[in-house]
Amino acid sequence: MRAVLTRCLLVAGSLALGLALCEAVLRLAYPRYEHLTKPPPLRQGGQEPWRTSGHTMKHPDAEAWHRVAYGNLGGRQHRDFSERDLRDGVNVAFFGDSFTENYYLAAPYSFTEVLDYLLNRRTAEAPARAETPAFFNVLNFGIRGTGPHVQYDLYRRLQYKDSLRHVFYVHCFNDLDDLQVDIRRAGGLLGDPFDGENSAWRRWLSRLHLAYLVVDVWQRRAARAARDRAGDAVRLYDSQTLSTFRSLVLRWREEVEAAGGAFHVVLLPVPGTARQFREVGWPPALQPLDLAACFDETFPDRTWEDWRLTFDPHWNEAANMVAAHCLYRFLEGRLGLGAVSDEALARARHTYYRAFAADAAWQGRRFMPTSAWAVPGQSVDGPLPPQGRAAKEAAAIRAKYLGNPTDPRRRFVREVRQNAPRVRAAGWEVYAAPEHRLLLYARPDCDEPHPASRLFLHAFAANSAGGADDSSAGGRHGRRRFQKIRLTDDQVWRFGRECVVTVYLRSKAVVKVRTGEKRARGGQVLWQEEFRFDSPESVASALASWRRELRAYAARPPDARAAWDLYAEGRRLTFLQDPCTPGDLHKPFFLRLWRADAAAHRGYREHLFEFKSDASVIDGKCLLRRLLPDQRIDAITAGQYEAGRASVLWQATLILDAGRFDWAGGAPGAVGDAAGAFAVHHRGSELIYVREPCVRQDVQAHFFLHAFGETAAAEPSQAFHNLDFDFNDWGIRDGGRCVAVRPLPARDIVRIRTGQFVPGEGAIWAVEISTEEVAP
Repeated sequence: MRAVLTRCLLVAGSLALGLALCEAVLRLAYPRYEHLTKPPPLRQGGQEPWRTSGHTMKHPDAEAWHRVAYGNLGGRQHRDFSERDLRDGVNVAFFGDSFTENYYLAAPYSFTEVLDYLLNRRTAEAPARAETPAFFNVLNFGIRGTGPHVQYDLYRRLQYKDSLRHVFYVHCFNDLDDLQVDIRRAGGLLGDPFDGENSAWRRWLSRLHLAYLVVDVWQRRAARAARDRAGDAVRLYDSQTLSTFRSLVLRWREEVEAAGGAFHVVLLPVPGTARQFREVGWPPALQPLDLAACFDETFPDRTWEDWRLTFDPHWNEAANMVAAHCLYRFLEGRLGLGAVSDEALARARHTYYRAFAADAAWQGRRFMPTSAWAVPGQSVDGPLPPQGRAAKEAAAIRAKYLGNPTDPRRRFVREVRQNAPRVRAAGWEVYAAPEHRLLLYARPDCDEPHPASRLFLHAFAANSAGGADDSSAGGRHGRRRFQKIRLTDDQVWRFGRECVVTVYLRSKAVVKVRTGEKRARGGQVLWQEEFRFDSPESVASALASWRRELRAYAARPPDARAAWDLYAEGRRLTFLQDPCTPGDLHKPFFLRLWRADAAAHRGYREHLFEFKSDASVIDGKCLLRRLLPDQRIDAITAGQYEAGRASVLWQATLILDAGRFDWAGGAPGAVGDAAGAFAVHHRGSELIYVREPCVRQDVQAHFFLHAFGETAAAEPSQAFHNLDFDFNDWGIRDGGRCVAVRPLPARDIVRIRTGQFVPGEGAIWAVEISTEEVAP
């Protein structure tokens, strides 16, 4: 017995020592699971999950700024709710993620605000009945980047949750991704982490990286086996995630009904959301409201591409308008409002949106439900300024749904003006903000109708002779390396008698700027000043980076060639002109993005932009970049218009290889597949990074890509070609799969080292690829 006991103790000690060694190696060499060992943010000291402060935000598809503010209850609304409001009104609360918060849209265009207006207008027009409520409070508790467990936890924290008559949980397709990640972070490896307190041994186990590695490997093997059986790519979740999600929603529903309210689930019209939710398996009493079905019924000829922002995957103002319509139809019978015609709803919506679109003081993006978005058979008027009684109603709408009408640009101006001005002359103050690539002219007393017309600005870029030094930037006719930037009225912001002129300098390296003011007649210079914009160190670094990119483009032929050379790389389209002239810079560009199903839908989406956006002018070369929408694009037609779009100067068409994003992971040719990482494949002159299934965090991934030449192979200390990139610049997320396509440099390569890293922390995983594996 003593010998057996000794052997058992020896085996147990060896296993414990081996596991401890594995845990230590995993933490040091593969710290991928470090963030999972920390508790979710909501569980740290009981902090509130929503904010009460505000800031400014620029619309993804427009240059319009809007204010992001939060009311006294923490919701994304520009208004407060008193105890009397909550006590006397009918409270309708919405819980969800970024689609509910609508962070990228001005607050009045969120579906919760439109719904609030429609409900209260209908109540005011309804005949006096005992069962008709006095008014409604539609509350928006959306929190971007969260899952259903965070939203449920928010509901449980509300002091007035028993006064909520209708509670809506807005489900998005990525909610299960968020839940799966935070189950581990909450210590729920072996049970429901949101069902009471975790046991001591579960909390101890949830701090081990080795436990997460085992679960991760098991889930990946199970997902691959399921795909082999199904014959196609499907998004799978482990049974613990599904059971936790099901029990969480049902528990939420029981608590709401026990308090006398009604619980509803809303399915977003995002593709795959309804199917994912229904596959969980729910009792017959839980019937969700599928917005996709309502959208298809209201606009049968529209697809999700019409309902989303062009340069962001979230839904747009039109989708929020239709969602408010669908939710009103869902609620009108349950709230005892009685039926109302589609024509009456269309007129009410028109009144609401016109209150903002026809107001000269409204600073957000102006949206009107024109005939393209009207309910079939309806007719709407344009955003004419309301008169008489309608004007008073419009003012009341703005006062309620805008709350504090502070111009969102004021905050931005205050931030820039925190530093001392670079120039003070003739009543003007000029501020430089290199971090924003911005110059700001401010004048406190400005009665002129066109204050920017007399200002002039010359931006001196680094040149090949002087490098980061501006000593050689003198003379004329080619020796002076500056760009004349025209200041126009659309760059002027007015705040009472104060006027502010904002100018963005998109060039990577600006040595100095020369600015001043001329007389209206004769052109005599009234004042002129020069000052350095970027530091010599930042100019040298930017110039070196810019030249590396130029050499990379020169090493391969363009994808299309016209007056400019065009290169398509991932989601980025690059225009290159060498050399370029001042005339090349002042004509607007256009993009037409073509889709394969254009015959069944509309042919293309057109975007107009100017050279000053995302452009660089250095060494007489013009380089312009444009980030394409995160969507399927089969062909691009690009070119330049003459002034006023009178005629097309030139255009070129690029046929894109859309199939590279369809190329699923797991196919032959993988040259690297670290545990829990992206699989790296090679096809032609590209590396393709595939992760399936992927989660929300994978879209924010940072990759390093180091290409070593023959010199580096002979002498390891030699530098490599740094091709680091972010997933958002080169990849797309399609359902449950993340795919990034990165072109390889057109040069001899001995080996490549690539992987994923966390800024400031180091590599998460890495693979080595030899020249035989990457040779085209």
